[in-house]
Amino acid sequence: MSTEEPLDDLLDRPFRLLQPLLTVAIPMAIGQLKLPDPIFCIRLYYHDTNAPPEDYCTWVRVLTEPLRKQVLATKRLCDVPFYLWSPQSGEANGSPGRDAGLFEADLSGYCDIMERYAEVYELVDTDDGMTQLRELLRRVSRALNARDWSKTAKVTDDFVVFPADGSGYYGGSHVEDMEESIPPQKLELLRQRQLLR
Repeated sequence: MSTEEPLDDLLDRPFRLLQPLLTVAIPMAIGQLKLPDPIFCIRLYYHDTNAPPEDYCTWVRVLTEPLRKQVLATKRLCDVPFYLWSPQSGEANGSPGRDAGLFEADLSGYCDIMERYAEVYELVDTDDGMTQLRELLRRVSRALNARDWSKTAKVTDDFVVFPADGSGYYGGSHVEDMEESIPPQKLELLRQRQLLR
């Protein structure tokens, strides 16, 4: 899988401009967190226009090993995939900084990103706009999954990045977002470990 995908006509201009900005800014913002524990997942939350305007950006949720260990210790094995990956009811939906192993990288200080999001959210209030926002974050996730994270943060051998539908716009179909964003060999590794169905 190529780390650089062509920016084709499938995405309107503000979405195309956001892709390289997010691909650079997200690792920088995560590196600034200086987390002591390995990261097993980064979730890129997106929202429709029912969200308050201050949420018109991508929430970057960072899940570290203490969170996964807590899920494995307290949930039935058959329920673990739901609690690890579900965007609205799973553990990533908790309170960053308060819940064990859950953090958030802040993108609000990146003026270029916030300006592009202001343009994006003029387009998001349509099915096509939401489809483009989802596709944008799938592309960003693919680029981040292909990245060497060794100089940015500690990550697990099954570390993944993928979008999260924070509004439930697509009915919470997080497995589809995972399959469109994560390399097949990583998906298979998660399934072998019974962390994904």
